[in-house]
Amino acid sequence: QEKWDLLSGLTHSDRQVHMVTGYGGEDQHGPSMEGSSSTSPAAIRAENERLRQELAMWQQQASINQQSKAEMKELRDRLDKERHIASVQKSALFEKQREVDVLKNKMIRLQREMTGEKGAMAKVTTENMLLEKKLLEAAG
Repeated sequence: QEKWDLLSGLTHSDRQVHMVTGYGGEDQHGPSMEGSSSTSPAAIRAENERLRQELAMWQQQASINQQSKAEMKELRDRLDKERHIASVQKSALFEKQREVDVLKNKMIRLQREMTGEKGAMAKVTTENMLLEKKLLEAAG
C-alpha cells in the first residue's frame, strides 16, 4: 500500500514517476532550487510563486476529489435506499401474488362444489318430477 504525501497530494510512486520524467527536479520552469547555493531573490520568488501555484492546483484537485467522494457516497446511499425499497416492494408483490393464488384456488374449489350441487339438484328435481308423475298416475 502506497504512502500518501500530504504536501504534494501524490503517492510515493507518483513522485518517483514525476522525478524520473523531470517533473520533480527540472521541469518546464527550469532547474529546481533544491541544493543550489547561489540563488537570487528573484529566482527564489519565482520558485516560491511556482510552488504556491502548484500547491493551489493540488489543493483544488483535493477539493474536487473530496466533492467526488461525497457525491459517490450520496449516490451509493441513494442506490442502497432504492434497493431496499425494491426489495420491500418485491416482497409485497410476492405476498399479493400468493394471496391471488389462494383466492383462485378457492374460487375453483367453490365452482366445482357448485357444479356438483347443481348436478345433485338436477337429479333431485328429476326424481321429484318422476315421483309426482307416479302420484298422479296412482291417484288418477
